[in-house]
Amino acid sequence: MTRQSFLPTTLILSALLMAACSGGQADSGKSTKTGSNPSAGSQPATGSRPSTSSQPSSGGGGSHSIAAVTQATIAAQKAAEEAKLANEETNKVLAKIDKRLDQLVRLVNQGDLGKRLKDTIKDTVVETDKWVNFDHADFDKLLKTYVKDGEVDYKTWKAKDLPALDKYLDRVRSTNPAKLASDKHRMVFWINVYNAWTLRSMLGFYPTESILNHTKEKTSDGFDVWKNNPIKIDGKDYHLNGIENEILRPMGDARIHFAVVCASIGCPPLLSEAYTVKDLGAQMDKSARIFFATPSKFKVDSGTVYISKIFDWYKVDFGTEPQAVLKYCATYVSDPAAKKLMLSGTAKLGYLKYNWNINEQK
Repeated sequence: MTRQSFLPTTLILSALLMAACSGGQADSGKSTKTGSNPSAGSQPATGSRPSTSSQPSSGGGGSHSIAAVTQATIAAQKAAEEAKLANEETNKVLAKIDKRLDQLVRLVNQGDLGKRLKDTIKDTVVETDKWVNFDHADFDKLLKTYVKDGEVDYKTWKAKDLPALDKYLDRVRSTNPAKLASDKHRMVFWINVYNAWTLRSMLGFYPTESILNHTKEKTSDGFDVWKNNPIKIDGKDYHLNGIENEILRPMGDARIHFAVVCASIGCPPLLSEAYTVKDLGAQMDKSARIFFATPSKFKVDSGTVYISKIFDWYKVDFGTEPQAVLKYCATYVSDPAAKKLMLSGTAKLGYLKYNWNINEQK
């Protein structure tokens, strides 16, 4: 079941209350100023901003409180975007917030302002509680069990654990990706969905020698694993081609090509773990380094650098000119001599034959 993310609400409420309390003290004529205002240059990721129309018509103190609330909301919402809070701690935090709400009304001399602030907070709660987290732990467990060094034990997985993968995919189907907390959450979601749906498709075909055997060029009925093999998510059909080319690639991080795996030896390695929001960048970099450390996917010979056809098929994502592609790839090459050649501007670029055989453990 998809879990609601409570921390965005908690951060925003806490910041609102601290700012409001600070404003309340200013209203009551106290000279002590507590805390510091977050930068107003930050932009909120989502959620509601207090309306300037709620400022009181007279007196500078109320305006000060609203301004502080607005600034705190901006900073809190930005921080909340990627934060997480264990569910078991939520009740404790919410209890503290409820106590501080009562303190707010007492601290703000203008009771009408206090009411408006409480209404603003309630509106913010309604908006931010729509955010959800999606836990990929069950998919992670399956990958740790059946994937080793980028190769999959399809035979054992199909015989023993298909229901576990189907259970994970059922949770995927009931999730609205638009309600995930950030683009990073959505990228993690779609990478894992792409890999899980590819695996589920191949497990259904197994035993098979190649994913190409299940494309329209090879099937008698025109079936294509990438183009008309949809998974329905939140009532909408998504195909593997669409997930890669219409969702993930437009996010602008070319490293997704090291993360999505088409069940073939020529692909980047399938990691023995699910992608996570916390480790996404490190995981994509890890896959890229493994990729360029594999002789069948990268080699240098007599001044020519040979790389995967992936960089030809998707060259627009890496740089259309050969030297731009080589410069990009050099980031993940560990051999100093090869890296130097790739950055020299004199290397020639060639492409290796792609191995479409299934990425199966032998």
